[in-house]
Amino acid sequence: MLEKLAGRLTTEGDLLIASDVHRDQGRNREECLSKLVGLLREAIAVPKSRKATAPTYSSQRRRESGKRRDSEKKKLRGRVRGD
Repeated sequence: MLEKLAGRLTTEGDLLIASDVHRDQGRNREECLSKLVGLLREAIAVPKSRKATAPTYSSQRRRESGKRRDSEKKKLRGRVRGD
């Protein structure tokens, strides 16, 4: 948790949270507490692992047709023969 919050900690290891959204101190304190709860939830959340998936049939076809198109374009760049 400390690693995830490292950017928000002071050199002494304190976590500072400030709020000046509201005009009175009590509501700003409540805002800070809700920010703290949100930060802690984010810090303890375990990210979902990514599953590798195979490319779809249509995406493979699009890739192949693009490669064919580029290949034809490059074939046309050869020397011009003067007959």
